Amino acid sequence: MRRLGTGKMQRILDVLELIYAPQEIDAFAASVGGALQKLVRADVTVLSEVNPRRGRAVWVVDPSDAPIVNYREAFEHHIREDPVVAWFARSSDGRAVKLSDFVTRRQFHRLGVYNEVYRPGRLEYQIAFALATPRPLMLGVTMNRARRDFSEEDRQGLNLLRPHLVRAYRNAEALTSIQGDLRLLLRGVEELGHALVVVSSDGTIRWHSRQARRWLGEYFAWPRRGASHRLPEPLRLWLHRTLSRNDSDAVLTPPQPFVVERDATTLVARLLGERTQALIVLEERRAAVSARDLRALGLTLREAEVLSWVAQGKTGPEIASILGLSVRTVNHHLEHIYEKLGVNTRTAAAAAVLHASSH
Repeated sequence: MRRLGTGKMQRILDVLELIYAPQEIDAFAASVGGALQKLVRADVTVLSEVNPRRGRAVWVVDPSDAPIVNYREAFEHHIREDPVVAWFARSSDGRAVKLSDFVTRRQFHRLGVYNEVYRPGRLEYQIAFALATPRPLMLGVTMNRARRDFSEEDRQGLNLLRPHLVRAYRNAEALTSIQGDLRLLLRGVEELGHALVVVSSDGTIRWHSRQARRWLGEYFAWPRRGASHRLPEPLRLWLHRTLSRNDSDAVLTPPQPFVVERDATTLVARLLGERTQALIVLEERRAAVSARDLRALGLTLREAEVLSWVAQGKTGPEIASILGLSVRTVNHHLEHIYEKLGVNTRTAAAAAVLHASSH
């Protein structure tokens, strides 16, 4: 094996720095072409997922306006006769190969894939390597030129880089999966009426959900003067006091929540986590809806009073005691409430109260 020069090795290190940056799969696919250009010059680089059995291909082309972009369907039609695709379809060896390893230029020019894809795409030479070959799919990178074939030094450099690209691709797949799970979890948290803020011990915000940003803005006029990376001062002081009280503990003991009221709502902040990094869980609570407001649902005053206490989690006997009624009378009122609201349960009736309070 020919020894690569210092300049070539430095370019490999430059590529490694780019591809190992944490990124999801779409960003990885978009960045591969530009990263590889630092090592091997090419006119067009294509990250492709190919299924020769079904005649399907998905391309990410760099540059995105390269003429070959317009010939993907033609490539799918001729996919089985492409010499490089045929090699990777029958081989488990993903190392770099050149088009010229399999056909002469004259033989290549006789192929339909050349005349309908590469010739109109103005490409004559190619070097390619595989990132994954889970049959029948193949994931690989092809680098193409209009003039001058790729060298053995190019092949050697790509083969040195290939294991790192495989690992970077798997990292991107894993990160994409994790980020997808987190997005689903966040949607679930917000569906339950909560918001999240991840902070360092000094009050620096590392991440926040969209709902958290909205509430921080409404309750604290945040951010001010572009300081969106810092907690609002009242929350920062609360965080500092809480962490100081737990300084001797490895893990935070349940602290007192931070509560701030605004009009008819209250924002409650609870702290979870460790001393170096913590999670603030935000929840907005609305003041109890008055019986008078609930009469807009078509209820009598007494029915509205019963429903108001139902929404606050009181049981039938508790409501009877509060209102000076018998449990039987409370249940009778509930039957009328259910009928008027078109619901069948206490939970559904309470949900109707929440709906009414938000309008």
